[in-house]
Amino acid sequence: MEQKKNIGFQFSGFRITAFSFKAPEEPLGENESFDFETSVGVSHESSALIVKVGIVVQRSLDQVRCATMVAESLFSTEGLEVDSHTGAVVDVPPDFYATVISLAISTTRGALLVKGAGSFLERVPLPIVDPKAYVPAIMEANKPSVGG
Repeated sequence: MEQKKNIGFQFSGFRITAFSFKAPEEPLGENESFDFETSVGVSHESSALIVKVGIVVQRSLDQVRCATMVAESLFSTEGLEVDSHTGAVVDVPPDFYATVISLAISTTRGALLVKGAGSFLERVPLPIVDPKAYVPAIMEANKPSVGG
């Protein structure tokens, strides 16, 4: 029988590390649409986890970049085993990553709306993103290397 690993975590902070936007030169149409690119990265520190979310907003009509934002969600953690040689976290369950990524994306979505208040950005919320889509790459990037 597989033993479950107990990991404790708490949302402990949020910061926007980069933000820029430029309103489209042409007036927005009533049903204007935008494309979003999102990226997610996770880094570990002593009893902390940082989830970095990057967003690029492009106008669908002409693919002109309208906004970019990079934000970091900080989580205090307990129960993550860190490899003493590589600093990599050992045996993190995929559901744990999916949960913290989901929280980080949701928080970033709200921050983008707040930062864009009073501009066209308040009408274009970041669409729902499946956090599980990022988990395999995150797990691979944070896997301990063989041979230390």
